[in-house]
Amino acid sequence: LVGSEMCIRDSGNVLPDVTSHWELSKKSGIGAIYGAAYEMPEIALRVVLTIEDDIDLAIPATSKGGAASTGTATASIGDAMSLNFQTGIAEDTLLFGNIRRSSWADNQVKVPTPAGLAQVSSFSDGAAYSLGIGRKISDDLSVSISGFYDGSSGGAVSELAPTGATKTLSVGGKYAIADNADLSIGGSYSPRGDVLTGTYKASLTDSEVISLGAKLAFSF
Repeated sequence: LVGSEMCIRDSGNVLPDVTSHWELSKKSGIGAIYGAAYEMPEIALRVVLTIEDDIDLAIPATSKGGAASTGTATASIGDAMSLNFQTGIAEDTLLFGNIRRSSWADNQVKVPTPAGLAQVSSFSDGAAYSLGIGRKISDDLSVSISGFYDGSSGGAVSELAPTGATKTLSVGGKYAIADNADLSIGGSYSPRGDVLTGTYKASLTDSEVISLGAKLAFSF
């Protein structure tokens, strides 16, 4: 304990009291996004590399509850690199995918406490992958199926993003219902891996997400 403010230290790091909460002001930042693209239209090949810079934020914050204090919270949006690609593999058949690498280990969220800044996140670097196939059935109908994987060690994760390894299967279809109207329908099933948060040991188990969607688009 530090005084009577219920802040604790774990391996030299200040941890916030679980009875406190923080109100953070609005904050915006600007970061650069740049990249390069390559195309071979004769085989429907397109490769796009995109790089995103990190964005540092200093956010006025007030904590309330067990350890009331006012100060500046620090946070940042991690840098990332994405590679998107598509290519024809047969007549009316397209292979597409994405590889994304995100850097978050050096972009933690810290909030003010009477004992100093307390880290309330335990983000880690990660990578996500997707791969799919699209097929034109006729001039009016096309379908697609794709898989997505975002790995996780299954160990301690951040309380601010308590998500384990994600595996997603998605299917979709697009049908031209008129010369100027298209109907798109799709769905996905995504089981999530079991995780334990790093600071307060909250567990998340047996989670899954099912998504369904439809879109009606008109052109003029």
